[in-house]
Amino acid sequence: PVDGDKNHTKWVMYGAAGTYMLGSFDGKVFTPEAGKYCYTTGSIYAAQTFTNIPASDGRRIQIGWGRISHPGMPFNGMMMLPTELTLRTTKDGIRLVNVPVKEIESLCKPLRSWKSLSSDEANRHLKEFYNADCLRIKTTFKLSHATDAGFNLFGQRMIGYDMNSNTLNGRFYSPQDPTSMELSADIYIDRTSIEVFIDGGLYSYSMERRPDTNNKEGFHFWGNRIEVKDLQVFSVESIW
Repeated sequence: PVDGDKNHTKWVMYGAAGTYMLGSFDGKVFTPEAGKYCYTTGSIYAAQTFTNIPASDGRRIQIGWGRISHPGMPFNGMMMLPTELTLRTTKDGIRLVNVPVKEIESLCKPLRSWKSLSSDEANRHLKEFYNADCLRIKTTFKLSHATDAGFNLFGQRMIGYDMNSNTLNGRFYSPQDPTSMELSADIYIDRTSIEVFIDGGLYSYSMERRPDTNNKEGFHFWGNRIEVKDLQVFSVESIW
């Protein structure tokens, strides 16, 4: 369904690396109508969606393989967060949206919340979480006078937006309101992985958590006179 309208539906054919096309399907032939687009990048690969979800639920839920390994962990790769896929009408047309399933909310406990901060103020508030094991951080920040801005964790770039080239972590991305130059992010920081969902899931990406051991900055917003409009921090419990 597009925008939740069951009378307006599209089929989605998507590839292992996060590209997809929209179109129609007659049971034998998929006919592309729009795309290719990209909804996610990074460590995730070969995501699959669950079949036979009860009609009373109706969600399209995916889980992907994360090409992430880490010294000391007894595995090579991992499963990423389960996410719900929907179709939404945007300024660029119909696009695939990818957000963590609602059940993950039950693992998250609010810890702190602030509004209308400078980058320096936000960085000071986040000092108490430098040694946290697992966290969820939600934020909205406005580039204002910055040509580039972002958010790091001990030198590892979780978010980096370049307004000259309209790239987000090296990938072309245009915010829904290009005049406001605001970005929102929902960030899940696990022991070995980081998953980021931008602007309500219009774009997402994942990476191995590998901070610079020589970096002392901790959580660090950067960019010329940016405004951190909203900042929320949650602890995240184990699923086990």
